Amino acid sequence: MKRQLLILLLSGATLGAGAQGARSGPRFRSINSAGLTVGSYDTPIQFQTVNGLQWDGWYAGIGIAYDPYRIRTVPYFLDLRRRVGPAKLPFFLYADAGSQLVLAGTNKDGANHRWNGKLYFDAGVGYTVALKGRNAIELALGYSRKAVGATVTEPTFCPGGNCPDNVYRLDHTLRRVMIRAGWSF
Repeated sequence: MKRQLLILLLSGATLGAGAQGARSGPRFRSINSAGLTVGSYDTPIQFQTVNGLQWDGWYAGIGIAYDPYRIRTVPYFLDLRRRVGPAKLPFFLYADAGSQLVLAGTNKDGANHRWNGKLYFDAGVGYTVALKGRNAIELALGYSRKAVGATVTEPTFCPGGNCPDNVYRLDHTLRRVMIRAGWSF
């Protein structure tokens, strides 16, 4: 899992470095944002960065985020965006899909959890406020789903000695609304 994350990050750096000089075709773009996750649990702040290529009204990039909603994870994903509507109203649609790493220290009950990240998905609509040069502020509202699972092993109280541990599976699917603001260049 760590190896996949490293490959993902290095691919993004390679894409960015190669796209710097091309002005008529695809060009490098970075989107860095923070947002609130609103759902059935607490409302923590999520941070994310996405780096990729912009070509006309299309954008494709790879991203990584810190998502502390209910279970602390680091999602890594593919981000696709499409500008919609007339140029005077710069709305866009976006969709993110990928997987995630569960951070250590998530366990709070003393049992042995073996976590695995599953699907991470986020989709919505946004608005771009152009600034000087290629800088812009992006505001977005979307729906997000993150799924994680765990195999839990708990020792059994046994006065006689050698008793088997309780082993069970937990699956969490967390759905929430994302409100995000960011800076792109």
